[in-house]
Amino acid sequence: FASIDSFAEGGTFTEFGVGSGNLRSVGLGNWFRIGPRTYSTPFRFFIFDSTGQFHARTVDVKRTIRLTGPNTYVATARTKLTGADGSDQGGGCAEEKGQRL
Repeated sequence: FASIDSFAEGGTFTEFGVGSGNLRSVGLGNWFRIGPRTYSTPFRFFIFDSTGQFHARTVDVKRTIRLTGPNTYVATARTKLTGADGSDQGGGCAEEKGQRL
C-alpha cells in the first residue's frame, strides 16, 4: 500500500499509510542510523473499525531502511499486532521501495 514518510531533524518520524482496508491512525516513531547508509525506523499506529471506534489493535513496526541512491531506498519491516488486553494478535513482514518527493 502507499504511504508518505517524514523524517525530521533530531530523529522524529511520521508515517501516513493508506490501503490496508482498515481505518488507521498515522504512525509515530523515530529514526536513527544503524550503519553506513542504513537506518532503523520503529513506529506505532492504531487500527479503528468502520465507525471510527478503536478496533482494539496496536501495530508496532520495526523497519530497516537501506539507501540505494541519493533519492531512493529499500526496506524490510516486521509488524506485531497487540490487542487492547495486551494479547498477541500476530504479525507479519514486508519489503518496500521508496523515493524522495
